[in-house]
Amino acid sequence: MGATNIPDEVKEAWDILAEITDLLGEISQWAGSEADTAITELHGKWHELCSNTETARSRKFIDECTKLLAECDSFRAEVVEKSQSFAANTKDKVSMIAELARDSEETRSLLEEIFKLWNEVEQPRLVFLYNDTAELESSIMEMMELAVRPIETATETTK
Repeated sequence: MGATNIPDEVKEAWDILAEITDLLGEISQWAGSEADTAITELHGKWHELCSNTETARSRKFIDECTKLLAECDSFRAEVVEKSQSFAANTKDKVSMIAELARDSEETRSLLEEIFKLWNEVEQPRLVFLYNDTAELESSIMEMMELAVRPIETATETTK
Protein backbone atom coordinates (compact mmCIF):
# COMPACT_ATOMS: atom_id res chain seq x y z
CA MET A 1 0.00 0.00 0.00
CA GLY A 2 1.58 3.30 -1.05
CA ALA A 3 1.59 6.27 1.29
CA THR A 4 -0.72 8.20 -1.06
CA ASN A 5 -3.38 5.46 -0.83
CA ILE A 6 -3.68 5.56 2.95
CA PRO A 7 -7.01 7.03 4.07
CA ASP A 8 -6.79 10.15 6.21
CA GLU A 9 -8.40 8.32 9.13
CA VAL A 10 -5.65 5.68 9.10
CA LYS A 11 -2.97 8.40 8.87
CA GLU A 12 -4.51 10.07 11.90
CA ALA A 13 -4.57 6.73 13.74
CA TRP A 14 -0.88 6.24 12.90
CA ASP A 15 -0.10 9.70 14.27
CA ILE A 16 -1.77 8.71 17.52
CA LEU A 17 0.17 5.42 17.50
CA ALA A 18 3.35 7.45 17.09
CA GLU A 19 2.41 9.53 20.16
CA ILE A 20 1.89 6.35 22.20
CA THR A 21 5.17 4.92 20.91
CA ASP A 22 6.99 8.13 21.88
CA LEU A 23 5.52 7.99 25.39
CA LEU A 24 6.54 4.36 25.71
CA GLY A 25 10.03 5.29 24.49
CA GLU A 26 10.29 8.03 27.13
CA ILE A 27 9.32 5.56 29.86
CA SER A 28 11.79 3.01 28.52
CA GLN A 29 14.56 5.62 28.43
CA TRP A 30 13.77 6.77 31.97
CA ALA A 31 13.62 3.20 33.34
CA GLY A 32 16.81 2.21 31.56
CA SER A 33 18.90 5.16 32.62
CA GLU A 34 17.58 7.49 35.33
CA ALA A 35 15.64 4.84 37.25
CA ASP A 36 18.41 2.26 37.13
CA THR A 37 20.87 4.88 38.36
CA ALA A 38 18.50 6.05 41.09
CA ILE A 39 17.82 2.54 42.44
CA THR A 40 21.53 1.73 42.38
CA GLU A 41 22.26 4.95 44.29
CA LEU A 42 19.58 4.18 46.88
CA HIS A 43 21.04 0.74 47.50
CA GLY A 44 24.52 2.26 47.61
CA LYS A 45 23.48 4.86 50.18
CA TRP A 46 21.95 2.16 52.35
CA HIS A 47 25.04 -0.01 52.12
CA GLU A 48 27.30 2.96 52.89
CA LEU A 49 25.14 3.99 55.83
CA CYS A 50 25.29 0.49 57.29
CA SER A 51 29.04 0.25 56.68
CA ASN A 52 29.87 3.61 58.23
CA THR A 53 27.61 3.40 61.26
CA GLU A 54 29.23 2.43 64.53
CA THR A 55 25.92 1.86 66.27
CA ALA A 56 22.44 1.69 64.87
CA ARG A 57 21.16 3.07 68.16
CA SER A 58 22.35 6.56 67.39
CA ARG A 59 20.02 9.43 66.58
CA LYS A 60 22.17 10.19 63.52
CA PHE A 61 21.58 6.68 62.12
CA ILE A 62 17.82 6.97 62.61
CA ASP A 63 17.81 10.41 60.97
CA GLU A 64 19.80 9.15 57.98
CA CYS A 65 17.44 6.17 57.64
CA THR A 66 14.49 8.54 57.69
CA LYS A 67 16.04 10.61 54.90
CA LEU A 68 16.72 7.49 52.86
CA LEU A 69 13.14 6.30 53.37
CA ALA A 70 11.91 9.65 52.04
CA GLU A 71 14.09 9.23 48.95
CA CYS A 72 12.73 5.71 48.43
CA ASP A 73 9.17 6.95 48.82
CA SER A 74 9.79 9.74 46.31
CA PHE A 75 11.28 7.30 43.81
CA ARG A 76 8.37 4.87 44.16
CA ALA A 77 5.94 7.75 43.63
CA GLU A 78 7.77 8.60 40.40
CA VAL A 79 7.50 4.97 39.24
CA VAL A 80 3.76 5.01 39.94
CA GLU A 81 3.41 8.34 38.13
CA LYS A 82 5.11 6.94 35.02
CA SER A 83 2.80 3.92 34.95
CA GLN A 84 -0.35 5.93 35.58
CA SER A 85 0.67 8.52 33.02
CA PHE A 86 1.02 5.88 30.33
CA ALA A 87 -2.36 4.38 31.22
CA ALA A 88 -4.10 7.76 31.31
CA ASN A 89 -2.54 8.99 28.08
CA THR A 90 -3.34 5.86 26.13
CA LYS A 91 -6.85 5.11 27.43
CA ASP A 92 -8.74 7.53 25.17
CA LYS A 93 -6.25 7.19 22.33
CA VAL A 94 -6.87 3.47 21.94
CA SER A 95 -10.58 3.97 21.34
CA MET A 96 -9.80 6.79 18.91
CA ILE A 97 -7.40 4.53 17.00
CA ALA A 98 -9.99 1.77 16.84
CA GLU A 99 -12.60 4.19 15.56
CA LEU A 100 -10.33 5.83 12.99
CA ALA A 101 -8.76 2.68 11.60
CA ARG A 102 -11.70 0.29 11.72
CA ASP A 103 -10.64 -2.06 8.95
CA SER A 104 -6.90 -1.50 9.02
CA GLU A 105 -5.33 -4.79 10.10
CA GLU A 106 -1.90 -3.18 9.96
CA THR A 107 -2.96 -0.48 12.41
CA ARG A 108 -4.48 -3.02 14.80
CA SER A 109 -1.32 -5.10 14.56
CA LEU A 110 0.85 -2.07 15.39
CA LEU A 111 -1.33 -1.25 18.38
CA GLU A 112 -1.07 -4.86 19.59
CA GLU A 113 2.73 -4.72 19.30
CA ILE A 114 2.89 -1.50 21.29
CA PHE A 115 0.80 -2.97 24.09
CA LYS A 116 2.74 -6.21 23.98
CA LEU A 117 5.90 -4.17 24.58
CA TRP A 118 4.17 -2.33 27.43
CA ASN A 119 2.73 -5.47 29.03
CA GLU A 120 5.76 -7.71 28.62
CA VAL A 121 8.68 -5.32 29.01
CA GLU A 122 8.05 -1.82 30.30
CA GLN A 123 5.29 -2.37 32.84
CA PRO A 124 7.10 -5.34 34.44
CA ARG A 125 10.26 -3.21 34.60
CA LEU A 126 8.35 -0.50 36.47
CA VAL A 127 6.83 -3.11 38.78
CA PHE A 128 10.33 -4.47 39.47
CA LEU A 129 11.63 -1.00 40.30
CA TYR A 130 8.67 -0.37 42.59
CA ASN A 131 9.06 -3.71 44.37
CA ASP A 132 12.83 -3.40 44.66
CA THR A 133 12.41 -0.03 46.33
CA ALA A 134 9.68 -1.38 48.61
CA GLU A 135 12.04 -4.19 49.70
CA LEU A 136 14.78 -1.66 50.40
CA GLU A 137 12.35 0.43 52.45
CA SER A 138 11.35 -2.68 54.38
CA SER A 139 14.99 -3.48 55.17
CA ILE A 140 15.60 0.07 56.36
CA MET A 141 12.49 0.06 58.56
CA GLU A 142 13.38 -3.33 60.04
CA MET A 143 16.83 -2.05 60.96
CA MET A 144 15.31 1.08 62.49
CA GLU A 145 12.91 -1.04 64.53
CA LEU A 146 15.77 -3.21 65.78
CA ALA A 147 17.78 -0.14 66.65
CA VAL A 148 14.94 1.50 68.56
CA ARG A 149 13.45 -1.60 70.20
CA PRO A 150 16.23 -2.11 72.80
CA ILE A 151 16.04 1.57 73.73
CA GLU A 152 12.26 1.35 74.22
CA THR A 153 12.58 -1.87 76.20
CA ALA A 154 15.28 -0.41 78.42
CA THR A 155 13.20 2.72 79.00
CA GLU A 156 10.14 0.68 79.94
CA THR A 157 12.03 -1.48 82.46
CA THR A 158 13.51 1.56 84.25
CA LYS A 159 10.11 3.16 84.84
